[in-house]
Amino acid sequence: MIVSYKEFDLGKAYSTLSSAIYPVGFLIIKKLLSVTVPEDYSNPDPIAEIKSQKAFDSSTLVFITAAKNYEFFESSGIRYFVSLGINGTGKHAGRTINTAVFINESLSINDLVEIVKVITEAKCGALMDYGLRITGTVTDAVAAGTSHLSENVRFAGTATPLGSEVGKEVYRSVTRLLEKDLNRF
Repeated sequence: MIVSYKEFDLGKAYSTLSSAIYPVGFLIIKKLLSVTVPEDYSNPDPIAEIKSQKAFDSSTLVFITAAKNYEFFESSGIRYFVSLGINGTGKHAGRTINTAVFINESLSINDLVEIVKVITEAKCGALMDYGLRITGTVTDAVAAGTSHLSENVRFAGTATPLGSEVGKEVYRSVTRLLEKDLNRF
């Protein structure tokens, strides 16, 4: 049973590398759809269920979560989406941390892989600095997109201004959402 949908228009198309539930592969994304489900949700074909209730196409990135807390914001021309619910342990399969970053700069596929690494490291750092001995949950998903796919590798790790900015914003967002989520218990 689907609880709610939150749809976010990204304003333009982004070449995106993602581990989200839909669509699969390297894709062009224009929208993000966060689907909230109950903690005990179990469906072998959640996309069919979602499509039966909500119209969307392959340019919509779909995250599925039991988390109630999320942030969608822009900072320095970069759009961020983070949803978080860990239920105190981070080990419950019905909760998750979904993170997406959409960058309005030319990046290569290699750079997007580095951004995925930066996102993951920032999330793990925030969890550990918060005192949790986890690196995430079993259902986490991540996405990194660029408005201009390039053949030229420019580097985007944490030693670069871009990677540093993305890491700081993801870290801050995860920390804020941890405060909301863990203060519920």
